[in-house]
Amino acid sequence: MKHTELQYNKVVTEEVEHTLEILDDWNDCLMWCPSQCFLPVRYKNDEYVLYLRWRHNDPWEASLIDKNGDEDFWIELTIPFFTATQLEECKEAALKTAEKILRTL
Repeated sequence: MKHTELQYNKVVTEEVEHTLEILDDWNDCLMWCPSQCFLPVRYKNDEYVLYLRWRHNDPWEASLIDKNGDEDFWIELTIPFFTATQLEECKEAALKTAEKILRTL
């Protein structure tokens, strides 16, 4: 996104880099299958939920869900194969993938 402002009667255009803002801690529900983890995030002015799910077998799956009311916005994220014991690696990969996806929207 480009940000333009007037500065001493000149127009200055600079790139404004947006980053994924983490709004809270991960909410991990790991006691039953499916195991699930939720992370609220914001990109620009829109809020999303990063959702991880592990069923009775590997791998973890990741999704990005719109929290702004768009029920059709549910993106399955392509992340590497992670086993049940690789949750922290999965969370990091999902965050990076979600930010890449949001930059393309």
